[in-house]
Amino acid sequence: MHTITSRTPASDEQRLIAGRAKVDFASYGCITILFAILPAYLLGNVGGWLGGFISPEAATYGQWVGWGLAAIFFVAVIAAFIPYERRQRQRAAQDQQAQIIQDIHVVEPRVLEIGLVNDNEPILAFQIGENKILYLQGQWLRDYGTYGVEDSEREPYEEFLNGLAAPHSFPSTEFTLSRLPNSGEVLGIRVAGRYLAPGAAVEALKPEYEFADSELLDGSLDDIAGVLALEHARRKAGPPDQPK
Repeated sequence: MHTITSRTPASDEQRLIAGRAKVDFASYGCITILFAILPAYLLGNVGGWLGGFISPEAATYGQWVGWGLAAIFFVAVIAAFIPYERRQRQRAAQDQQAQIIQDIHVVEPRVLEIGLVNDNEPILAFQIGENKILYLQGQWLRDYGTYGVEDSEREPYEEFLNGLAAPHSFPSTEFTLSRLPNSGEVLGIRVAGRYLAPGAAVEALKPEYEFADSELLDGSLDDIAGVLALEHARRKAGPPDQPK
């Protein structure tokens, strides 16, 4: 069972929303270092080293080949990142314009974990009502601040998915999740129930699927793979849709 209410963001939440709508230059800087400067340095050195076994001229040629490969790799990464970053910024701009925060209160859900090794894990899917799924993904699920806990130095409790003992262990039998409805970004989770261990991880995602930190989807957990595949196909078929 779940209920959804909307409210006006507080002043600190308004500042966060405004910041999300700006161009993320830090991400571009990280991409440049990781996918341009570092590969150019490594591939250039490797190419020069291999060419050195032949002649000094071949070493120089090998360096240029290495730098060229790094440049091609960087262009491919940027070509994939820019549309994604633009979509994220557009959704953040819609949140800034709407100035609405959704509070989703959930009681006695079913929950299972979805297996996929990437930066978006852990991934949880909750059955929160008849034919309604709450989908959550991201490292923020293990961030203590998500649950209003400030002590980041404490050792995590391995038996709980978020590393926190009661009363903050999550997933739980009752909780309220606050999020931005267009971007799907989660601002916080208030835990109110007992710990609810997720069911065994199921393989229901493919690397090409693009979902937000939180999504409200139609369907049943019994067919979670089909629900995610259908939603991915629907978004791919038309203009990029917003998280529900």
